Amino acid sequence: MRNFKMLGILMLMILFQSGIYAGYVIKTKVVSDGETTYTTTYFQDDKIRFDDSETDVILDFGNDKIIMIMKDEGYYMEEKISELEGKVKAFSDRMVEQMLQQVPADQREQMRASIAAQMGMSEGPYEGEVEVKSTGDMQSIAGYNSKCYDVFDNGQKVESLWISEELDIIDMEKIMDVFQSFTGIVTYENTGEYKNLMGKGMIMKSEDVMEGRTEEVAEVEKKSIPAARFSPPDGLRKVDFEEYSNMMMNAG
Repeated sequence: MRNFKMLGILMLMILFQSGIYAGYVIKTKVVSDGETTYTTTYFQDDKIRFDDSETDVILDFGNDKIIMIMKDEGYYMEEKISELEGKVKAFSDRMVEQMLQQVPADQREQMRASIAAQMGMSEGPYEGEVEVKSTGDMQSIAGYNSKCYDVFDNGQKVESLWISEELDIIDMEKIMDVFQSFTGIVTYENTGEYKNLMGKGMIMKSEDVMEGRTEEVAEVEKKSIPAARFSPPDGLRKVDFEEYSNMMMNAG
């Protein structure tokens, strides 16, 4: 009997070390404009999937892929992460040039700079002054001790973040770099001060002062996640970045 018990323990150790239980599923409560919704995030190996009511996003760092799934519209976009920034810049530049064709030639440079400033687009580092302060507040969120930090942009408080060092399962800096490449927008979130804060652990709760939006982790589950979860569902049409961007522009 003892031999069977030892064999069972050994098998569990092997399964654990092989990463079969290496995934995490995190459910987050979102409160914005008086409405409450929930999002689900899946983590396993070098793959992450963000699911919400409108768009699902898959980041597959091991295979250099980003997938945007538009469920209601019936299509998905797949591109290489490494090529994303260049494609976003090229598309944005074309859109700006089309807009400038409606402006007198002698006013185009000034208008180009104005558009870039309004959109927060910049080829250089963020020029604002960012400060992070620990508030001393500690909360237990979804069973994890989480420390609060306030973030200030040019002296104005913009958000509060509760971060747990007990749950460090995601490289937030890597994810932020991907989404900055996708939007082309540079904000305080791209500064060294903010990225250092992201390196402290997992964001368990956030309060966005400017938008009045709160997000809080409601549940953390450790489990093996099927590979299919990190792929687009069957039956959707695949589009490239150019077609995806044009559809987003027309929808807006």
